[in-house]
Amino acid sequence: LADALEALARAGATALDPSFGRDSRLTASLPCSALPALLREEEVRWVEVVSAQPRAWNEQCASFSRVDVAQAAPLGLTGEGVHVAIMDEYSVDATHGDFGGRVTEVTDYGWAYWDATGNAHATNVAGTILGDGAGKAAARGMAPGALGYTFPFYRWYALDAKVTAFGDYAIEIDNNSWSGWNGWEASLPDVGLSWWTWVSGSPGFGDYSAEIGDLDGLAADTGVLVNFSSGNQADDDGNWLVDAYGEYPLAHYHYNLSTGRIDFPKYDRHMVDGDGGCISPPATGKNGLVVGSVDERGNLSPFSGHGPVSDGRVKPDLVAVGENVLSTFPGDLHGTVSGTSSACAVVSGIAALVIEAWERNHASGPRLDVLRGLLLHTARDAGRPGPDYDFGWGVADAGAAAALA
Repeated sequence: LADALEALARAGATALDPSFGRDSRLTASLPCSALPALLREEEVRWVEVVSAQPRAWNEQCASFSRVDVAQAAPLGLTGEGVHVAIMDEYSVDATHGDFGGRVTEVTDYGWAYWDATGNAHATNVAGTILGDGAGKAAARGMAPGALGYTFPFYRWYALDAKVTAFGDYAIEIDNNSWSGWNGWEASLPDVGLSWWTWVSGSPGFGDYSAEIGDLDGLAADTGVLVNFSSGNQADDDGNWLVDAYGEYPLAHYHYNLSTGRIDFPKYDRHMVDGDGGCISPPATGKNGLVVGSVDERGNLSPFSGHGPVSDGRVKPDLVAVGENVLSTFPGDLHGTVSGTSSACAVVSGIAALVIEAWERNHASGPRLDVLRGLLLHTARDAGRPGPDYDFGWGVADAGAAAALA
């Protein structure tokens, strides 16, 4: 390593990461004029250009899903006045400057969790939905005129909260950037597990339960669009095969959600999550939308949960950019995250724009089936032709959906 760093210095290059990567690689920056000198160094085997760094800010998410078209003239949509519930484990930092006082922290149900780490997720999701970019223009959300209602929950489906909240706060869109535990998990800090763990004893990947049926019924009865992220479990593999063990899986925990029992060590073999449908309940419902993630070039994110669900239905329904998304963080800060949570937030923001567009042209807001139809059937096809188990109906297209409304 020392010889390699000296070779870079002699050629006028600067190591960006002073440690060897795989195959003794170093990443460095240098003027183009110094490249011949670098190539003459004995320690150099080959030189290649580093791939462009991703920049999927909220504004890139907006551009990829043509939110910029819906926001610009002649449509000029902002989601003004549309009520969006943000259901998350913790509350949104409603004081963030990018929200302009448009986020209400709901504590009616006695659940108000404030944690500097925990609420970062909820705040980031909220910024992608409805931040106005006051603190950082590139972090402007999809629907900067929408009104947000942050509901921290303690129960998996939070159905009891939704029943009350939808009516009390005239909710039109319910964003759920979360999913259940199933399959492989890298760690389960809530139960004190830090190793790879196989989670079972709960409704498994793709399953449909009576409680999810209740959620579907609530959506149908109220007309609220209930959106869920497809989950980030597609690339969870438990690190279960390594050369040193040959054909044997590594030791891992087994955690039964139903009984709370933890077994260790376990050596039984399980599928890699992504080998089959890997969308966890409650993102298996029928009347809302389930959203997967792509990068800013339209490639499916390796972590993005995909279908089918157990009864063969296509899930996810839509995809949006969910990698390296710049959005809001607590304390008037901004930062980047990756996950289907961000992609789901993009679609919830787009839905707010479509509702606003429909209300301009009609006497009231769209029925739930109409809103879903507008979003699904204006999506840009991706992956295999037609709806598929990775991209659903395709990339959500705000410009096309709003124009059709």
